[in-house]
Amino acid sequence: MYLTFSNFIHRLTVIDRNLNRYVYEVDVMPVFPSEIDFLSLFECEPTLLDNLKDYPFYYNEETYKFSNNEEDFVISISPSYGEVKLQVTKCDSKKLLSLLDLKRVEKFEIKTNKKENSSVLLTVINECTHQTIEIDFKPTFKLIFKEQKSYLKKTRTIKDPRSFY
Repeated sequence: MYLTFSNFIHRLTVIDRNLNRYVYEVDVMPVFPSEIDFLSLFECEPTLLDNLKDYPFYYNEETYKFSNNEEDFVISISPSYGEVKLQVTKCDSKKLLSLLDLKRVEKFEIKTNKKENSSVLLTVINECTHQTIEIDFKPTFKLIFKEQKSYLKKTRTIKDPRSFY
């Protein structure tokens, strides 16, 4: 199996090694929550890169700024590109606690969204690794990063499936 990436769409190409032939190719868009879900999670209005009314949420870049009374958060999200940037600073000293800049987020899941508790799970799949990042925003900031080996093997991309025969 071979995984390739393009600007907006992640392209999955599957090649069957046993039969030595091209199997299929699928375009997969990154999975992100809706605009309403983000408003509920971050409890603030985003700043949009493009303020056009006709411009869809999924193709825009949104920046959310909020606080949990201990830490300040700045989160920039570009769902169509699968990009997420998180900056966390201490409220009183403005000291940087964490900076996370991800370019290929496959899935952005809201795990908990309550008044006292909120957390998300980000999934990044590369050719060699599968990474999950769990982030708690409330009651206090916590980040858990896990990485596993991926079973995606790097092979050459075949333009013409008949070249196997």
